[in-house]
Amino acid sequence: MFIQTLSGNTSDKEHFRILAKTYAASVQKVWSDERIWVWDSAFYTKKNLQSVPTGLRWISRVPETVLDAKELISAIKTDDLNESTSFIGYHLFSTKMMYAGIQQRWILVFSEKAYAREMKTLEKRIHREKERLEKKLWHPSKQGFNCKKDALQGVGTLQKKWQYHMIGASGICSCRTETSYEFSAGS
Repeated sequence: MFIQTLSGNTSDKEHFRILAKTYAASVQKVWSDERIWVWDSAFYTKKNLQSVPTGLRWISRVPETVLDAKELISAIKTDDLNESTSFIGYHLFSTKMMYAGIQQRWILVFSEKAYAREMKTLEKRIHREKERLEKKLWHPSKQGFNCKKDALQGVGTLQKKWQYHMIGASGICSCRTETSYEFSAGS
């Protein structure tokens, strides 16, 4: 096993490239071609991949910031996944991808437990946001606006900050009280 400690200021992306160039040949002589380099996802950049010597075998998690990864994740349907025979609750999808001019095998891994955790976290976030926006909507619902356009603009400004909610049918009524409009915040 090869381990190198670094300063906290060192850029992983740059260091991995230097490491591969500097040590790959000597390490392969000692380890032979049967060894596999395991890289952190910070390694996975076009520049780093293209700097890896041919014949060096490696594995890395592809970051979801890579457009091809995003597209693959959104294109895969549940029916495309194969249930893992070795790990209960895991589903896999394997495909060949060309990235950075290098043919690769990508394996998409879906975990039922991780999905359930994410859904629970998402539901909590949605609920918290709903509670916050209901409190914030109370104020504009009691505030008078000069015209319907001002009322819509006031609520629209609030809505821009919401991640999980949007105003459907706006409850702007022209309940005229001294020529002002009110916003009703109904659920």
